[in-house]
Parts: sequence; C-alpha cells; structure tokens
Amino acid sequence: MDQRPSDKWTEEKFGKVGHLTKPFLGKLAKWKFQGTPVMLNRRERILSRLEPVPEPIIKQTFEKAILESDEESRLRLLDGLPGIGPAMVSVILTAYNPESYRVFDTHAWKELYRTKLKDGITNLMKFLEDIRHKARAHGLPARDVEKALFQRNYKKA
Repeated sequence: MDQRPSDKWTEEKFGKVGHLTKPFLGKLAKWKFQGTPVMLNRRERILSRLEPVPEPIIKQTFEKAILESDEESRLRLLDGLPGIGPAMVSVILTAYNPESYRVFDTHAWKELYRTKLKDGITNLMKFLEDIRHKARAHGLPARDVEKALFQRNYKKA
C-alpha cells in the first residue's frame, strides 16, 4: 500500500500553501515523521527546535525562498530554519508545488541509487534532478516516478 498521500489528499489536508506557518510545519512534520519511535523522536526534535522561532521569520524565510530563482539557494534558505533539514525542505516544497518537487525519502533513494540515503542539500538536489530526468525520459510526472520508487522499495523493506 502506498504510504504517501495523493496530491489531491495533500491539497485537501493542507490547503493551497500561500505561506508557511508553524502550525502548517507541524502538520507536515507529523505526516512525514510518523510510525516508528525513531521517526516520532525526529518529529519531536523538529517541532521543539521550531518552537522558539518567531512566526514572521518562518513566513519571511519561505517567501524569500519561493522568490529565489536559484534552486540550491531556495533549498538552503529553507534548510536554514532551525530543525528543518533536507527531508523537511522537500516536504515543504512538495506541499507548495507538487509538480516540481518530490519528497526526499529513504525508500525512493534506495531504489534509485541502491545505497543508503545520503542526507544533505547537495544530495537532495541530485535526487530531484534524477527524478525529474527519469520522469522526462518516460513521459511521466515526477510524482509518479518518485511514488513508484517509494512503493517498490517500501514493499521490499
């Protein structure tokens, strides 16, 4: 079974993302990091690190990132928020623009590269580029490629 929500589900659950707020980040973190105790601990660390960040800083960082024309700079701006790493950056941007972004996930990574997930913005950029390349090569939406990779590896796990 696919553990990922459909884009329609994402839109219904989170609405159209016009700006980023702490409550919305909390919903995204709860969705991304669910299930195992390790994932739940990671979610709690993210939320506790975000707690002292003023709401205007979160909103301004997101707005600045979205306006950034350079993708690496966009990713690094969001990665600069306390508690936010590449996985959450990908979730934020996928919720904002599911046509252009995909979730940086260990299952999709392992299926694509046959190696353990290598974290970091540089690897997120590589992942996004390779997913988009595969999608273009097969005439598919990037979301379908990423979800298929996820499902295939998830079933193996």
